[in-house]
Amino acid sequence: MRINIKPILVALILITLMACDSKDNDSNPNDFNSPTFQKKYLELGHKVSEESFNAIRLNLMTAMAANGVSGAVEFCKTAAYPITDSLSELYSAKIRRTSIKYRNPLNKPDESELEILNHFGSLHDSGTLIKDSIIKISDKEIWYVRPIYAQGLCQNCHGSVGNTVSTDNYDVIKKLYPEDKAVDYKSGDLRGMWSIKLLVDDEDIMKD
Repeated sequence: MRINIKPILVALILITLMACDSKDNDSNPNDFNSPTFQKKYLELGHKVSEESFNAIRLNLMTAMAANGVSGAVEFCKTAAYPITDSLSELYSAKIRRTSIKYRNPLNKPDESELEILNHFGSLHDSGTLIKDSIIKISDKEIWYVRPIYAQGLCQNCHGSVGNTVSTDNYDVIKKLYPEDKAVDYKSGDLRGMWSIKLLVDDEDIMKD
């Protein structure tokens, strides 16, 4: 579904101001801009993304310890999606990781995700702190977005080929992901984002 991106970008820019707004705006907890509503679904989105990240990271480290980088790449190819699928079912959510420089074609951003990623990139390039945000899709669905940064462990598979990524390991990556774009990241680079669609609880269905 194509989402009207202009108000989304405004929402991302103003999210901190909305969260710090006066208590008067909290008179209607079913208002998307209500601090109570914002806090609840930001915390839920953060929880879902953290659990997804930790589940993938722990399994990735186990695979790497057992079979090196090639084992980690194989894990990402075969097991990362089942993990996020199980958490999606648990939370009645749609959990995705996406990036402009994606490795798995299934992680290619759609049009709306691409615009958010470009916006995040502009903020990152300017040195602006990127905060996780929620965006209203409908009265019953919220879109949670959160940046993903390249960290130390990431460099084994996403760093510089011939440097932090050995040529042998990159041969394995290219065999599994012939269209790979996800290399040449430095630690601290913006690598992508969590894109999570959350259902609004029945008692929180938003009112106009």
